[in-house]
Formats: sequence, structure tokens, C-alpha cells
Amino acid sequence: MATRFYLPRNAESTPISPTPSADWENTSILARALATTTKRSLPTSAVTFTDSNVTDQDILFRQYISEELIAGQLFADLQAIKAQCLCAEATTAGNLFFALGIRILASDGTTVRRTVLAVTRDNLELSDYGFPHQNRKFNANSASGEYTSVAGDRLVIEVGTGGDPGVTGSHSSELILGDTGTDLPENDTSTDGIAWVELIEDLSFVSLGQPAARRFGAMGHNSRIRGSEAVRMF
Repeated sequence: MATRFYLPRNAESTPISPTPSADWENTSILARALATTTKRSLPTSAVTFTDSNVTDQDILFRQYISEELIAGQLFADLQAIKAQCLCAEATTAGNLFFALGIRILASDGTTVRRTVLAVTRDNLELSDYGFPHQNRKFNANSASGEYTSVAGDRLVIEVGTGGDPGVTGSHSSELILGDTGTDLPENDTSTDGIAWVELIEDLSFVSLGQPAARRFGAMGHNSRIRGSEAVRMF
């Protein structure tokens, strides 16, 4: 079973405050929030970025921090990563795309244990402001190589937009973020719903407040996850 995270709009206190990935050229509207596997009835609305720059850049909108991962969980290589988000760009000359990056950071908030997904752009340009914000179906594979989580590890999910605008364009764009509503379906056409990011691994967390901890609570700490399969280790 995969693990789906929801993406709040508003800034909130987070257990760590990592430096964003260097892949983001612009972090001027960065705000941090918690990445949770349950909805918290938080407001859903647009986050707007505005500039007049026409260089090729990726713009970081939000950085999300997960609960602490239970140690001993295997992140296999080349695993499926999915995301859906309502997006829009100011003009067709923006040439902008939804962008996503995922890392695993240590408890110090500084040490990068693994880059699960370097900042990657979707392959379908955003819709224009003159139309409803439109869903974007993001699919990618995690980096090659395996990683097994250790105590204190947390996932850091970063979302934004990126592109190389034309001479009359800019990076001005919007993402609809929040967790009040129905999950967006997996398509490029919907105009209503809430954003999410999903990893194929069935992850478990230290916090008892996270339903994703269900399996390890019963199995104990001598377990590992391979994709969606939990394996007891003796």
C-alpha cells in the first residue's frame, strides 16, 4: 500500500527547517508546513508567485516535513512517485510546469541522507490564469540505489513551478494548496480537488498520531519494508 501526503497552504511550525534543495533557483516565497497522511481540514486556496524574470528557473513554493520515519524501512531504487496539483501560469509565454523534489534528511535538519527525487518538472505546461486552475498528473521514478531509514530521518517534500519563459513571459504562477476537499484524480483535466504526493512505499512513522504507523506498531521494530511488502527480520 502506498503512502499519500497532503499539502497544506499555510505556514506552520515544523520540527526541522532544512535548507531547500539547491535545484531551486528562487525560494523567495518559501513557507514550511507538515506533510501528513491524514487531512486536517486546513483551508485550500491559491499560492501566488509573481516576477518579470525570463531566465530558466525553478521556483519553490512550499517545503513539507514529515513525521519521523521508523528506522529500518527500505526505500528501493526506481520506485514510482506520483503527485497531483491544480496549477496555472500567468501567460502562455511562461512555459511553466509543476515541479517536485523529495529528500530524506537527518534529525539535525541539515544532513541529506538521500535524494529520493531531484527537483523534476512535469511534462505538461500549466493552464493559463484566464481558465480554471487545471490538474497536473506528475509521474516519476525515485533515484537509483537503495536506502534504509535510520532513527531521526524525515521526508522533505518540496513543490513549486519551473520553466524557461519566452521574451514576453515570466514565472508568475499559482498552485492550489490545502487539504479541505476531495483528492484530485489522476488526470490532467480536473479543475476541482486537493493536491497530494504519493510514494509507493507503505511507510510508518514514530508518531502515534499518524495512521501510517499501523503496521509497525503490530510487528515491532525488527521489520523492513520493500515497496509495499512488510518483511519480518529475525
